[in-house]
Amino acid sequence: MIPSAAYEIQIGSLDVRHALRIETHSGLFIPVDSAVIELDNATGHTEDVVHGAPVTIVMGYQGGAGVSVFVGSVARVARGRAIRIRCEDPAARLQSTVTRTWRNCTPHDIGSDVAATAGLLVDLPTVEPDRRSHWVASGQSGLSLLRSVARAWSLDWVLFHDAGPNRLWWGPWNASPRFRDVASEVLSAPDDFVTWSPGVEAASGSFVSWARPTLQHSTLLLVKDAAFGSAPLLIRCDRVQHTLDAGGNGQPGYRTEVEWTRLA
Repeated sequence: MIPSAAYEIQIGSLDVRHALRIETHSGLFIPVDSAVIELDNATGHTEDVVHGAPVTIVMGYQGGAGVSVFVGSVARVARGRAIRIRCEDPAARLQSTVTRTWRNCTPHDIGSDVAATAGLLVDLPTVEPDRRSHWVASGQSGLSLLRSVARAWSLDWVLFHDAGPNRLWWGPWNASPRFRDVASEVLSAPDDFVTWSPGVEAASGSFVSWARPTLQHSTLLLVKDAAFGSAPLLIRCDRVQHTLDAGGNGQPGYRTEVEWTRLA
């Protein structure tokens, strides 16, 4: 038997005891993590549910330790029969526009300045790329600017907010603070999944499982699937969605959905 779901949601000073629905979204190639929370209008004391209010979401199972799956703030609130709250993590601050010229600069210089302007810190790779004579940003968002810089320097870098408060990682995915060079779990298909959908030759695919709040993007998993031989597949979680709702469309109400890439 699967234990009952447990969660903790804090929105400003409001301690949410009952949510109609919770979704959290994160992706290795999607810089801004997001969450959607739906509350019953009868919840009461929802005056703290306003734009900019801090939000934390912890998910787990009764009798076990919870896992932080989202830290951010309220981005939008829609009030109707239910209160629908969209939240974004601190990387969303990089959506503000940047107009500036850098001279004799590296991506480290530009990334540090763009993050600081948004009130953020950024961790960068130890090895610094070559300098260029100048770089001009004219009305680009910080996110767009950093993507342009990575392309110009031919850097295969990703950008995301990580565990540290107001702290970003910008660099190779396998050099980030969350990277672990070992698989976190060994799973078996199809037994450990609600749905297991490998693509052609299992180069990539997706799965749905009962909620696994410990999974985050960049997590490595080993999956045993006899259809692809005796050796387990080493996969990387690229996009992770945790959902808690009343269920529907044949899916469990407390689930994790993952899009993945095979590494070996």
